Amino acid sequence: MRSTQSKAELFNDLVNREIKVWMVRRGEDLLTLAAKTGISKSKLSRSVYRSEGSLPVRDLKIICVALNVDMTVIISAADAAMREQVTAPLTDAQLAAQILARAEAATQAGYTLAAHPADDIITEDPASA
Repeated sequence: MRSTQSKAELFNDLVNREIKVWMVRRGEDLLTLAAKTGISKSKLSRSVYRSEGSLPVRDLKIICVALNVDMTVIISAADAAMREQVTAPLTDAQLAAQILARAEAATQAGYTLAAHPADDIITEDPASA
């Protein structure tokens, strides 16, 4: 947990991450989710993607219905992730797995990923060489 981030903010971020995971699983983007929920695309973007303020429970329930997932599944997953983050630091492998999962979700959501020019490009796993 970042030292400047409260537990409530962390939990909010984790709930938003779970919503994005379910959006990818269901093949939804912000436009289709906005159409299904009646929540504006800009409000969904601000709350789910940028974590600007917490998502009202009423909106979370509407989003869950649109994604055909029980709200307790999202809350439970966020709670479990929070417990992991608060109690134990991530290993390099866990961090790499999270980064890859986020990159895959971003790609599936239509974002284009690019490397920074100063980054070293690794084309194969040095452990397998």
